[in-house]
Amino acid sequence: MGTPTLAYLRAVADAHGLPWSDAELAAAAPAVGRTLEMLASLDVIELAESAEPTTHFRIV
Repeated sequence: MGTPTLAYLRAVADAHGLPWSDAELAAAAPAVGRTLEMLASLDVIELAESAEPTTHFRIV
């Protein structure tokens, strides 16, 4: 995806009620782009047919 545009970030911020300035959104854009790329990379990981979601969580 690359770095998201300021218009994209403004639309998301407005949709979630975040009163961020354009400067704050521009500063966050590279990190948001890298995060979206990492999330997209999860879609291509091959899982075994026997893979099941985690059903038990432990708090250490």
